[in-house]
Order: sequence, then C-alpha cells, then structure tokens
Amino acid sequence: AIESARAGEQGRGFAVVAEEIRKLADQSTRIVNDITQVTMALSDKSQEAFEKVNQGSSAVKEGNELINNITTYFNDIKDTFADTNVEISKGLSKIEVVAEKFINVQGEMDTITSIAQENAAATEEALSTIENANSQVIQIGDFLNEIYQLSSELKNTVSSKN
Repeated sequence: AIESARAGEQGRGFAVVAEEIRKLADQSTRIVNDITQVTMALSDKSQEAFEKVNQGSSAVKEGNELINNITTYFNDIKDTFADTNVEISKGLSKIEVVAEKFINVQGEMDTITSIAQENAAATEEALSTIENANSQVIQIGDFLNEIYQLSSELKNTVSSKN
C-alpha cells in the first residue's frame, strides 16, 4: 500500500492486488482454523472409538471368563447328582449374564461402527477442506506472479522516467 501511494496513479492496481492478497491470507487463516477443528473432532472421535473397543474387549474377556466358569460348573454337576436342580439354576443365571454381556458387546460394536462412519465422513470433509485450501494457495501463487509482473512493470516505468 505504501509503495502504491508512492507510485501515484500507476500504483492503484498494485494496491488492489495487495488488498486481494490480504483477503486471501485472511481466508487461508480461516481455512487452517477449520481444518484444525475438523482434525480435533477426528481425534476426539478416534479416542471415543478406541475407548469403545476397549470396553468391548473387556466385555468379551468377562464373557470368556463366565463361559470358563460355566464349563467348570457343568463338570461339577456331572460329579454330583444330588444338587442337580440347584446347580442348573446357577448355570442358567450365569448364561443369562453372558447373554447380556454379548448383547452389550453387540450394542458397543454398533456404536463403534457408527463412530467409524462419522470418522469417515469427517475425513471426507477434511479432505474437501484441504483441497479447497490447496486451490486457494494456487490462486495466491497466481496473484503473487501478477504482483511480480506489475512490480517489474512499475519498476521499469519508474526507471524510464528517471
């Protein structure tokens, strides 16, 4: 802007280009901030998915432990017929717990699938934002080339008048 003021009438085009560059720089800053927010959201969703996977893994381990307990329990039933009815009732209770755990695991897996789909959508959005930013960086490069050409012409004009 200072150089365009010095150049007088011929510097007006330079001032317009400088203003456009400032606007593009502001827009680039906003885009970078948007990308940062999307990246942070992706990180949060990934952490959430990781936690759900860990919860699912714990539930599966508990289920395996319960299944092992049931197996031991049925071996005891084979050895002792006197308490068969009581022991079968206990075994059924444990089976119900295992079934509930598996239902919970299925629900958690559905949640993980949903989070994965959200992550995919967020990734596509981030890619789109990056492509947009790349396009704008190319535009800035084009503007810089125009400025360079204008400044060369201005320099030649000023040199020829001196």
